[in-house]
Amino acid sequence: MQITNIGSEKGYFITKEGKTIPLAKYKDKAKYKSGDKDQIIHIPDLILIDFGRNEVINIEGKKYKFRKDGISELNNYDFIEQNYIPKILPKIQNFTYCCVIWKYRKRNY
Repeated sequence: MQITNIGSEKGYFITKEGKTIPLAKYKDKAKYKSGDKDQIIHIPDLILIDFGRNEVINIEGKKYKFRKDGISELNNYDFIEQNYIPKILPKIQNFTYCCVIWKYRKRNY
């Protein structure tokens, strides 16, 4: 399984060979700057690639109180799947979506 880290201010694919491919943040930056928020490219926090199953696993991480937002965000990855995955990984055809929920609690010992 190849791990490709996406969750940062600037997203990147890291290929199986170690090549770094930067991801755009906007479909059309000029349209975005003029107010068209639909130009934002939604990027999951983490993409795992299972080459044995030809599968991409899109993972969105959220705090427990924002879990519903995370589940909703799973519907926003069409641009990545249609414009990046086929160019980088043409054999990939299966997509799985996950929302990882976490809660932070400080322990006082």
